[in-house]
Amino acid sequence: MAATNPKKQLKHFITSLQDQGILDVFFNQLQQLNSKQNPPLLLELISIFCQDAEISIAEMTHHLNSAVVDYSKVIAWVHKLKGGSASIGGKQVAAACRELRLACDDKHQER
Repeated sequence: MAATNPKKQLKHFITSLQDQGILDVFFNQLQQLNSKQNPPLLLELISIFCQDAEISIAEMTHHLNSAVVDYSKVIAWVHKLKGGSASIGGKQVAAACRELRLACDDKHQER
């Protein structure tokens, strides 16, 4: 059994995510910001995004499950999630946020 190179696996995984439209070219630009002086930059950015995304999704879920939905609060959390996803090249999350924003504009709770 041949040894697997983790760098090659990571590159293949990222390429796969880009091929699926999950990540966009901005992610590549972030990868290029990593340097020997600051190697964990991309990891830190993704970790912060994941933490913020978890909070944003929980808040949106809470507001959408309320008896009376305050769509302005949902929109604020959608905007935060969309901005975070765009900043790391999260193409599909940003697209999903656009759809959710349209549903909020229409006050369409089920959508």
